[in-house]
Amino acid sequence: MRDATATEVIKRLRRVEGQIRGLQQMVQDGRDCREVATQVSAAVVALRRVAGLIMACSMAEAAAEAAQEGRSPQQAADSLVMAFARIG
Repeated sequence: MRDATATEVIKRLRRVEGQIRGLQQMVQDGRDCREVATQVSAAVVALRRVAGLIMACSMAEAAAEAAQEGRSPQQAADSLVMAFARIG
């Protein structure tokens, strides 16, 4: 993973970590379920964005590796499909 991508991923994960801590506090404080659900949704969206960054990085790495190894673009695409399936 490139340094710039890793830095952005770490920044976003730390933000999600803060959201999760906030969720824990909301539950402990007995906050309304709808408020908690809204914040859970925000954390899920944030994690999906992190996954998108990681998948974009994976696509770039797969394309570069395929070119270096003389594999076809289809072979690189097939490995990416498997990676996408893992994060569902």
